[in-house]
Amino acid sequence: MSASASSTANPAVLGTWRLLSFTAEEDGRVVRPLGETCRGQLIYTEEGCVSAQLAGTEGYIGYAGRFEWRDDQVVHRTTLASSPQWQEKELTRAARLDGDMLELRAAPQHGQPCLVLLWRRESAQKQ
Repeated sequence: MSASASSTANPAVLGTWRLLSFTAEEDGRVVRPLGETCRGQLIYTEEGCVSAQLAGTEGYIGYAGRFEWRDDQVVHRTTLASSPQWQEKELTRAARLDGDMLELRAAPQHGQPCLVLLWRRESAQKQ
């Protein structure tokens, strides 16, 4: 990913992204925390705002706030969230951008598994 350290907005990721998969890697196995049919949307704006929404048969995760790129990481600073545990938090994700594909990986912490989210850029023109 080509982003300079501490740049707020990497122009290559601005826009709307659709979730392809959301998995958790735990004890050598892969699970789908929100169910098999999870859908999601991720939006990065030029002004440095982020909005993430994920919904599946097993629940919902949503948050909004500001974001900042740091080399090959993105930090989402939440201002509101569906979970009280995520309110006013810094969520750091390893980020890998390959064309119209974006992988965000949250390292395991506090007994939680590694979360992996794979996104595809949404076309500017809908058919």
